[in-house]
Amino acid sequence: MKPRNIVIKNGYVVDPKNEIYEIMDLAIQDGKIVDSVSPESAEIIDAENRMVVAGGVDIHAHLATPKVDSGRVLRCDQSRMDPYTYSDICRAGVWASVPPTFMTGYKFSQMGYTFVTEAATAGIVARHTHEELGEIQPHDKIMFPLFGNHVQIMDYAREKEYDKAAAFVAWMLQATKGYAVKAVNPTGVCDWSWGGNVESLDEQISCFDVTARDTIITLIEAAERLGLPHSLHLHANMLGRPGNTDITIETMKIAENRSIQRKSGYNLHMTHIQFHSYGGDSFVTFQSGSEPIANYLKNHQNVSCDLGQIVFSDTTTMTADGPWEWILRGISGSRWVNDDIEIECGGGVVPYVFKKSSRVNAIQWGIGLEIALLVNDPWRVIPSTDHPNAGTFINYPWIAAWLMSRKARDMVFKDIRKSSQKRMVLPALETEWSLQDYIIGTRAGPAKILGLPMKGHLGTGADADIAIYNIDPKEDYGKNPDKLVNGLSQAWMTIKDGIMVQKEGKMIATPKGSTHWVDAPPEPELAKVVEKEIREYFESSYTIAFENYPVSKRYLHRSAPVRLKAAV
Repeated sequence: MKPRNIVIKNGYVVDPKNEIYEIMDLAIQDGKIVDSVSPESAEIIDAENRMVVAGGVDIHAHLATPKVDSGRVLRCDQSRMDPYTYSDICRAGVWASVPPTFMTGYKFSQMGYTFVTEAATAGIVARHTHEELGEIQPHDKIMFPLFGNHVQIMDYAREKEYDKAAAFVAWMLQATKGYAVKAVNPTGVCDWSWGGNVESLDEQISCFDVTARDTIITLIEAAERLGLPHSLHLHANMLGRPGNTDITIETMKIAENRSIQRKSGYNLHMTHIQFHSYGGDSFVTFQSGSEPIANYLKNHQNVSCDLGQIVFSDTTTMTADGPWEWILRGISGSRWVNDDIEIECGGGVVPYVFKKSSRVNAIQWGIGLEIALLVNDPWRVIPSTDHPNAGTFINYPWIAAWLMSRKARDMVFKDIRKSSQKRMVLPALETEWSLQDYIIGTRAGPAKILGLPMKGHLGTGADADIAIYNIDPKEDYGKNPDKLVNGLSQAWMTIKDGIMVQKEGKMIATPKGSTHWVDAPPEPELAKVVEKEIREYFESSYTIAFENYPVSKRYLHRSAPVRLKAAV
């Protein structure tokens, strides 16, 4: 399917990156936004009384890996038919907290999103991950291979061989067609293979004589030496544990003294920060730890984060942080899936229900919103639910309402015990994001953080990824949050690469999106040395041959390599 020439007329364009907030026409040609097209050759879309923005960019979710497949099997009890996405070009599907790939694509499109991120995959299963990502249509996508517990990285970290680590990362990104460096509970998941974990940045795991701090420093160095478009994407140690605020701040401080400060972007991205911002020393004394986290973020522009905002619902947690899932299994008493993946990482899946009646869950709900409102910088603090961990992505409109409306937050407080509210900061906060803030946080902000210059805005030359909503940007949605939720839940129209893919809730096209991946070749002689060491690891430890590991481009429906010059 080829993109058509299109003119979107009379829409109220909200484009924070280019500081455009006015009624104007947009022209599209060959899948790009252009200054003008011939009216005779263009299809006219009348967007009068509607808001026109760039397509949504989701920065962190779990959508397409064997771990996600395990969640689908585990939560078959949730599956229910979804009649709203049905059309002649769609496959019939069900909705659950872990939806099928194609249903994931349909729902994101309905909400006006055009770019998605698979936030964690083991390199050895990257081929399967790409096969599933290809079925999330019509979106562009990226995926992050896991490095924080990879045996080879820990060897380089112990010896402080940063050049070799960077060369290994470059090889892995090329082999897996990955986009960025992801780490989850560095060294802790490796120790979990022997029933352990780590509780500080400087605790050595016995098998490798290496610490989480060593590993984080090594991965930050690798990302920056290669000049990757996105920084280290870090799921820090001690997720979900009361009192983890201290280790979270100590982790962010690691990035203060790295050797290279890039001209754009940030050199550390903290994932689902809500799960790392807990006060107290047990679940009995559990309380918000958002203020010190927010204060650090306000004063350090080199760190960005996404929220991991709790939504009260029956959902499914899944993470490469296997030891945390074991703890959560004990808390919830629910079913549990655990896996250890070669010498690369681990993982777990546990169903979980977030309840307003739970003191801990209620405080968790408050913490994510507190951080966003206290920092008040949507360029660096990005709304997310860590889908499906804190709730599914279809709840993003409610996050918008809570951020933009004190009234919407007060409606939730009516169902939360006063004793829980006393352990939060949120009841005292009057701050409300503007609609412009939310557009930044879901478009321009994540695109900048991920290093996607053609996404998240509507300037000339940008990809023609556009969402049109039945929303009046001049209206005060702080006083009418329900209207905001309804408006954001279903875009009037979604356009991907200049092709209309969704209108009024019905999918009308599902073209193949592109998979962006990084090709960052290291210095040739160093690459030879590291590749020899990689081969030795495969011969000694892997269950597959070295030659069978790399993912061929044929597994990507549309390959979009980001070619970087030789580094390190």
